[in-house]
Amino acid sequence: MSRNLLVLAVLLLLVGILGLGIIGALASRQISRSLSPEERGRWIYSTATDPDSGAPIPYSGGMMMPMACADCHGIDGRGLRTPMFVSP
Repeated sequence: MSRNLLVLAVLLLLVGILGLGIIGALASRQISRSLSPEERGRWIYSTATDPDSGAPIPYSGGMMMPMACADCHGIDGRGLRTPMFVSP
């Protein structure tokens, strides 16, 4: 009996996670279509992802790392001090 209950709980949890993923994907597509060019730029700067698909944007060159611009340059774009470097 308790084994069946555990299996049921795990299945319900997986269905819930899958449902949230689908809802999140659909919601992000609807939101991205309503973004102005400025908002799309802010989205890319803050998340390093494509506003339409949510896919990471490829990077190359320099000291860039696989993270958002704002992670180094600050959310306001005025630079950021870290223990390793100071970014413009």
